[in-house]
Amino acid sequence: MIRKLLQSKSKPWIEFSPEKKELTELEKPVPSGKKIPHWFRKLPKRVQGMSVSEAGTVKSCVPFLDALSQGFIIPLWCDLLIDVDFPIILYDANGVTIDIVMTKMNTDDLIGLPIGQLNGTDNATIITHAKRSDELEIHCKMSDDEISHHAWEQVGNLCDLKKFKFGKNLRKLNNPWCIKTPKGWSVQIKNPANNFENDIHILEGVVDTDEYGVPILFPFVWTGSERGEFIIPKGTPIAQVIPFKREKVDLIVSDVDEQSTAIINSKLRSRIKDRYKLEFWHKRKKSE
Repeated sequence: MIRKLLQSKSKPWIEFSPEKKELTELEKPVPSGKKIPHWFRKLPKRVQGMSVSEAGTVKSCVPFLDALSQGFIIPLWCDLLIDVDFPIILYDANGVTIDIVMTKMNTDDLIGLPIGQLNGTDNATIITHAKRSDELEIHCKMSDDEISHHAWEQVGNLCDLKKFKFGKNLRKLNNPWCIKTPKGWSVQIKNPANNFENDIHILEGVVDTDEYGVPILFPFVWTGSERGEFIIPKGTPIAQVIPFKREKVDLIVSDVDEQSTAIINSKLRSRIKDRYKLEFWHKRKKSE
């Protein structure tokens, strides 16, 4: 109904709808301006003890704020647990590895247990030896079927994600939201701009959502390296969705325009503060 109303007015629109009826009570996508990072909200506009003309913080930077408030935010729909620990390698009576598990149990307490008790299967093979690995690994947990995997080979060893401790452990959030846009419009899926509140890093992409009407999955890596359990709470901004109209843009590389540059510099010199905002910025219309 809402989409038809907007279409009748020839107004650009974006629609988010849950994949399943039982998901209607999820935290809903919102305009990005409603999910400004906590650190930015608390930041003062001025550096204490400095003059008005010199003391502006990034809170006064309009381009920075525009990046934060562009498009829409999909919040995390349920808690995400990241468990970073040394896994335990389990062996049977023949010394064969039967499983590698993430557990807080001591290795001695695992001896004599059936493997199925740990991995949730009917496997009755008895654990006769257990050894903690020397390498940290990451385990991610949400509700059932909400996290899947990508093989590292899908990006390959030249990919710089490998610089992170767990950069080769590609996970995928099974986003429950379908996204639709008008004919000729696509969306860019990216990390929430200038939001550093957690160590989730989304692999960004562009999807033609005027044709593709099923949920877009969010590949990600964990960029942290510290051992421990980390809960990313429900409602945390997890992806920024920026709609754009598909249009060809011609590239022009030209010589310096001295007259235009002189005019811009003259306008900048006419202001003590907020120069860009007062002389050049076009106020954005808020999304509803």
